[in-house]
Amino acid sequence: MQIEEQLDALSSIWDQIALKNPAIEVSQDDKQLLDERFANEQNSTGTSWTELKKRILNSKK
Repeated sequence: MQIEEQLDALSSIWDQIALKNPAIEVSQDDKQLLDERFANEQNSTGTSWTELKKRILNSKK
């Protein structure tokens, strides 16, 4: 099966899961973890493409 066909199949499966399970409950612990991760991301300045590329290339040495 080609990658395009695999992605189409995966998309169809995901759509069926979403239709049959419209609301999956999230635990309080998971909500808290997501809130913490979101807050950390909001406070992050991120990494420039130049710096990221440099780190990736240096890690392969």
